[in-house]
Amino acid sequence: MNEVLRNLADTDMALRVPLADVQQIEASAGTGKTYTIAGLYARLVVERNLETRQILVMTFTKAATEELRQRLRQRLAVCARVAAQPWIDSDAALPDTLDGEQRWALALLRRTLECGEEAPSDLAHRLQQAVTRMDEAAIFTIHGFCQRVLGEHAALIEGVSETRTLEPSDDDLLASFAADAWLRWGSAEDIVDRHALLTLGSTPEALATTLKPLIDFHGRIEPLPSPDADAMAPCQPEDVDAAREALHRIWSEAGEEAVAVFRAAFEAGHLHGGRYKSDSVEGLRDLHRQLAEGGRPAPNLLQKFAGEKLAAAVKKNKPPFAGHAAFTAIDDWLRAESAYADQVRARTPVVLHALLREAREGLAARKRDLSRLSYADQIEWVHRGLDDGARGERLRQALHAQYPVALVDEFQDTDARQFEIFRRLYAEQGVLFCIGDPKQAIYGFRGGDVHAYLRAKRLAAAHWSLDHNYRSAAGLLTACEALFSGREDVFVEDGIAFESVQSGGKEADGALRRNGEQVAPMTLWRLPDEAPPGGREALEESLALACAGEVARLLTPETAQLREVSVAPGSIAVLVDSNRQAMRVQDALAACGVPAVCQRRESVYATQEAVELCRILDALLAPRHAGLARGALCTRLLGRRLGDLRTMQDHDADWRDELDDLRARWLERGVLAMLERLGERHARRLLAEPDGERCLSNLMQLGDALQAEARRLSSARAQRDWLARRMALADAGNENEQLRLESDAERVQIMTVHASKGLEFDLVLLPFAALMQARKPEKGGFARYHDGDDLVRRFIASGSGDRDPDDDEAMAAAQREELAEGVRKLYVGVTRARHSCWLSVPASGRTPAGSVLGWVLADGVEALLARGGASVAEAPLPEPVHIGVAPPAQTPQLQARRFQRELDRDWRHHSFSRLAEGGHSPHFDTDASAASATDADARVPAMAGGLHGSRFGSAVHDALEHIDFAAWADDAGAVPDTQREIVMRALAAQGFSGAAAQRSVEDLLRRTLRTPVVDDLCLAALPESMRRAEMVFDFGMEGADPQQLLDVLHVHGYQLQRERFAHVGGRLRGLMNGIIDLVFVHADRWWIADYKTNHLGDRVADYAPEPLRVAVHDSDYDLQYLIYTVALHRWLRQLRGDDYDYARDFGGVRYLFLRGMGVGPEGNGIHADRPPPELVFAMDALLRAPGGRS
Repeated sequence: MNEVLRNLADTDMALRVPLADVQQIEASAGTGKTYTIAGLYARLVVERNLETRQILVMTFTKAATEELRQRLRQRLAVCARVAAQPWIDSDAALPDTLDGEQRWALALLRRTLECGEEAPSDLAHRLQQAVTRMDEAAIFTIHGFCQRVLGEHAALIEGVSETRTLEPSDDDLLASFAADAWLRWGSAEDIVDRHALLTLGSTPEALATTLKPLIDFHGRIEPLPSPDADAMAPCQPEDVDAAREALHRIWSEAGEEAVAVFRAAFEAGHLHGGRYKSDSVEGLRDLHRQLAEGGRPAPNLLQKFAGEKLAAAVKKNKPPFAGHAAFTAIDDWLRAESAYADQVRARTPVVLHALLREAREGLAARKRDLSRLSYADQIEWVHRGLDDGARGERLRQALHAQYPVALVDEFQDTDARQFEIFRRLYAEQGVLFCIGDPKQAIYGFRGGDVHAYLRAKRLAAAHWSLDHNYRSAAGLLTACEALFSGREDVFVEDGIAFESVQSGGKEADGALRRNGEQVAPMTLWRLPDEAPPGGREALEESLALACAGEVARLLTPETAQLREVSVAPGSIAVLVDSNRQAMRVQDALAACGVPAVCQRRESVYATQEAVELCRILDALLAPRHAGLARGALCTRLLGRRLGDLRTMQDHDADWRDELDDLRARWLERGVLAMLERLGERHARRLLAEPDGERCLSNLMQLGDALQAEARRLSSARAQRDWLARRMALADAGNENEQLRLESDAERVQIMTVHASKGLEFDLVLLPFAALMQARKPEKGGFARYHDGDDLVRRFIASGSGDRDPDDDEAMAAAQREELAEGVRKLYVGVTRARHSCWLSVPASGRTPAGSVLGWVLADGVEALLARGGASVAEAPLPEPVHIGVAPPAQTPQLQARRFQRELDRDWRHHSFSRLAEGGHSPHFDTDASAASATDADARVPAMAGGLHGSRFGSAVHDALEHIDFAAWADDAGAVPDTQREIVMRALAAQGFSGAAAQRSVEDLLRRTLRTPVVDDLCLAALPESMRRAEMVFDFGMEGADPQQLLDVLHVHGYQLQRERFAHVGGRLRGLMNGIIDLVFVHADRWWIADYKTNHLGDRVADYAPEPLRVAVHDSDYDLQYLIYTVALHRWLRQLRGDDYDYARDFGGVRYLFLRGMGVGPEGNGIHADRPPPELVFAMDALLRAPGGRS
């Protein structure tokens, strides 16, 4: 190995870290974290000879998993190409064209080949195989990993055997529980408990808010119920009422006397002037007036004139305060209320923990009944499974054998539960890489716990730090170091420190110039000494305007250049703390003529567009309902004015035509087609509004989601109901729901600091940095803090009464941790910049309590300027200006390219229904044998009225997809409530209701699941692990001749009634897609089942084998299951390779005509077939071969 490669191998972190034990790698912002992960991954493949499916890689968002997959694939591909070069193991001079990644790969590969254990050609082949198998790579989010564990190792985790539907959250169940619990506890016999409930939540919604962060919380919840809570001296509400009545009575009768007593003492100078001033007499008169009228004065006013307070306020050497019964009555009432408040405060933890226990047990039971689980449940079940004694050890060994190595990205965002999973899997065996940066741990609000990272630091065999920054220019790195090096404990938490990094040299200093002069890498805007009138709101507005003015100046080509060209809007990011601040900045930029796009952490289902779309769908579902039509037309999306609605009559053709057109589009072509038509008519008007792009983006995102669900939901009403449910459960934390960018055009980016993590921009502005503040938790809420490694949530009671010193300590600890996270947020914001950043700083001497920059700049702005030198500059807050941004320098005349390519008009998506349509011979017919007279009286169970047609079929399919088969195993037992609710939901989704319909479908399902379908196997006895519902397939077709396909079918006795495939047009080229109702394994064979709700008659004999054969023939179901069989055949061959044999492994097809099952002779209602291997092989080859030649 030459000197360059040897030096690389000795210095590059990814080549130095041992591939053993627990290794922690700290990657400060911009230091090449993903590059290092890719290097470690490549080493594990090359040096440890691991397959990609054996290396567990985890990160925290789906987008990040895809980015990682691409980066890892790219690194392996580079290694594979280098390994295939003839000079890979020679001493010849290296090509001058090698880039950095190629040199890195060469250093790794030569080091490996020097061991002499593998030939270069073998290594190259192995790497190429790894590249091709990257789709199998085990790259997951933590929730995706846990879902995989639950699916593959269910037998080793108690309670996971049954099928469960995954829901993002349990908010709907919690809301239902809270409503019920609030009514129950609000009706409690003990009035103290009733008031304790009101302390926790004055409404059911408030109670749900209190309980939500505790349901899946596994730390300490304080205060714990006190054993003395029930032993306190009782003070009943009637005692408080009696004291209050006495107070009102005496002030009504003798209030003037009391005022005179106080005035005499005050005017004589007997009372301390600091406590009682010239307006005190008037204040007492106001108190007298309120009490005499039966009112309730403010607590501080009552306390001010309490008898004990007045007695204590007498000056030294003055006669004692004369006193009066009216002042004593205030003392009596305050003592009674305080005593009662103490009782409520003591009972509140008792009620809280009782409610929490009820909520956890109730939600667990409800989810068990509904066969559902949440994301949090996935993690909890895996954690619980690993902690389950001998069974947990078997699970650990199985997972360790499956994934001997794990790399966990963004480790600082794990929580204690997730950390415990990693610790139990890898602390004593295997290899674990914990990669992250505690300085960027900013997701505490969604459960991230930086203390988990610090625990991993103690667990690790070694701690490594990446020390070269490849993002920012050297001057900006100097400025950042100056900002965060003013105090050793700048990050507040023990174990987290600022570490200096060197410049990687990718970005040059001085790239930004204004009027020919270099702009300092960091500019501080000091707030004015005098705060503007209007408080924080006015200050935020002035900062937004100042920021907009600065951005406008940066975008003025005559004054500012970046890398010697005009600054592009897309190179600028404005980072904020909240959506409110983001909207302020967007409005201010719009006033300056600056194009901007705003990324907000908000669910698309919580937008006004979701509300209006739901309203429009309601109107389209009831086309003759004038009220719903008016409601739809007056939405912003459809844009009618109030005057239009007043004059609108039912015969108004204009509005009726528009709604009828939208309805037809929706029902015939889908919701996206309907929205496209809406856009054709209204997009120009909407885009003229300030947030028109946002509106249309939200609308199309909702349309995409609805379109994706439409295939499963089957009816328009079900689509509308699905949207309404998603709106009720809107979750801004769900990655799939978050708003898309409204435009990908070149614009200034506005986003929260949280949303910016992982991104980088040339120029970054933090206009509200001076306002970043850690506040104490509010009373009536929870203080979240750590006691050592233990995470604690302590409820801080509101109301009067003595302060609990433990509450004060908890609030101080929580504020300290919020301050620590605030400092980390500041670090994340500043380090997004490549060249320059601007941030506001507090005015001298006006730093509010808990200020983040007040903590960071404890030694003052001047000290920062001294440390930073030329890299840090101070400037006054920019003046707000209105500057029109010049158009781009070059605006060439554009012309669309002429389309000259020859389209392959045969390539399309095919399906059974399209293939089967038309083409039957008019002369071909089939006759079913007539039922014998002895069968004439045997009838199938009657269905409730209205249960027929495609909607009924969709409801039954929906139920069969979601029910737990095993729950129906007891033929004589009642249907479990959980299953009954699934059936009810399936029926309701298709517009069916009523007890009769429910009973009919339950009976149908029971018969279906209890009837043997293969040998003695009933579906109810089929384990969940041995079946797969709704199996979607798409298989490729390379241009088969449809007539040749039909000839093959005829040879084997199928589709004899068909003369041609009428609607294919050309060749069968493209994708054949479909959904198989059920694929299952029995007796080591694979089987296909399809559910049919067809009404073939009311007699048992109508569902005998021969009538079923005729029904299958007439409906082309044989063609359908032949397509299904080819799809499963291809999948099994791909899955099992050479170990697959159709004749041995494929069992056959069962078409289940549900109405006839479970009645009459054995096999009634079941059409069975096993397509011959020769036919399946011929169809497969024909559809696969170009031109249709097999």
